[in-house]
Amino acid sequence: MKKLLLVVATALGASILKKNIDKSKSDKDLWAEATGPSTSEPATPAAPAAG
Repeated sequence: MKKLLLVVATALGASILKKNIDKSKSDKDLWAEATGPSTSEPATPAAPAAG
């Protein structure tokens, strides 16, 4: 009986963890889509001019 309870508790925990990870990923994707790539800043910083 204890093993069955352990299996059920583990499955429930894994389900909750997967749900949270999926929500986090969808929030991250939504944020990336909303903000979009920044075109005002260069992708790599320019080196200071020598001189």
